Amino acid sequence: MNKYVLEVCCGSVSDCVRAEAGGADRIELNSALYMGGLTPSAAAVRLAKQKVHIPIIAMVRPRGAGFAYHDTEQEVMLAEAKELLEAGADGIAFGFLHKDCTIHKEATKAMTSLIHSYHKEAVFHRAFDCVNDPFQSIEVLISLKIDRVLTSGLQHKAIEGLDLIKELQYRYGKQIEILAGSGVQAENALHILRVSGVSQIHSSCKSWNFDPTTSSNGVTYGYADAPHEMDYDSVSASKAIDIKAAIAVPETIHYQHVLFDIDGTLLDNTYSVITSLQDTLRLILKREYSEAELSFCLGITGKQALHQLGCPDVDEAQRIWDEELQKYLHTVTVFTGITETVKKLHNLGIRLGIVSSKTRSEFEHEMRNYEMMPYFDTVILADDTLKHKPNPDPILAYLEKTGADPFNTVYVGDSIYDMQCADAAKVGKLLALWGSQLNTCELADGCLQKPADLFAHL
Repeated sequence: MNKYVLEVCCGSVSDCVRAEAGGADRIELNSALYMGGLTPSAAAVRLAKQKVHIPIIAMVRPRGAGFAYHDTEQEVMLAEAKELLEAGADGIAFGFLHKDCTIHKEATKAMTSLIHSYHKEAVFHRAFDCVNDPFQSIEVLISLKIDRVLTSGLQHKAIEGLDLIKELQYRYGKQIEILAGSGVQAENALHILRVSGVSQIHSSCKSWNFDPTTSSNGVTYGYADAPHEMDYDSVSASKAIDIKAAIAVPETIHYQHVLFDIDGTLLDNTYSVITSLQDTLRLILKREYSEAELSFCLGITGKQALHQLGCPDVDEAQRIWDEELQKYLHTVTVFTGITETVKKLHNLGIRLGIVSSKTRSEFEHEMRNYEMMPYFDTVILADDTLKHKPNPDPILAYLEKTGADPFNTVYVGDSIYDMQCADAAKVGKLLALWGSQLNTCELADGCLQKPADLFAHL
């Protein structure tokens, strides 16, 4: 199994106990988490070390707001760090910035030297997310021998800062540990790990607990907004368990990119496509075509199909076909199991794409309202390439746009054109039998009777 590290942000000794019970690999111990986390007491660290058996990183932060500390605050922070290290902390999380949001080198060096004199870990916390230049800043931290940096990619949530986290990991991951944090939950944890390439995540695993004495007689000590104005926050062991379960995946997943065709693979729209084409040809060519005669059109662009059918004005025929198709869109459905499969693939951290012969206008009109659409990162359509399936160019365009390795990419489609396109692009190819007109698997690396069968081929 992949050994991904879950660090849980704790605000008390009790939180530490719950975090370990939930499977946390490491703890960041604070006080006053509602202020973003302040320095815990040495007594809290000492007691936590007696009760749990996983590493504890202690926060050193003397106040709320930012990280531009004056000299006295810096003295206090060094003194607190020394006490926490003496109490058994396995590392210190801290951050020093100048008022111009650059790293305060002198203060950072002094703190790092103190921590390393105890042979413990120096962690630069999310003060990093306030810097102006993340690349210059991380190079400064590396030069100062910081062991790890906690970051959300300079965004409110890590899921929003994935591009930067990925870039930091790619450039500097061998010189400093990158810890992704903020908004990490079971639903997105593996996606964050897989997409960014980091091996560790930081989560609060927050739950709320009611305290009836929070407000009484017009006096209130609450700090949370409704509906939690009478509550205090704590770590939920069950949320930690859920995250650990979500990231406990085998190392043997081969495909990091899964691409889908639309017609006949994601959508059951054969009836709408064929029937509207029959109507179109009846208007233009004044003759009847059977479904069998038109089945070759499934999987190629509309203009390719109309050209092969001998329409004298392909553009006009396409316009008429588009109009006729609108009459049948109400018959189009998502194949059973597709939405659930797409969600699960996303939660596994696999990048999802669409490679289709639809035009962009067709795609935007027909696909925008489906629940599965937000899970697809990249979409390649007929407008994006000069050549189309069975030519490999559509899949090659995806590979170029995303930087995906063909060896780690698989295309799921229902037609011979899909299989030929994938084969020519040298990616994996799986035949979706639930929407296919083919009765043989000879052209595919594997055949799928239902969408969930895809997981056996990853």
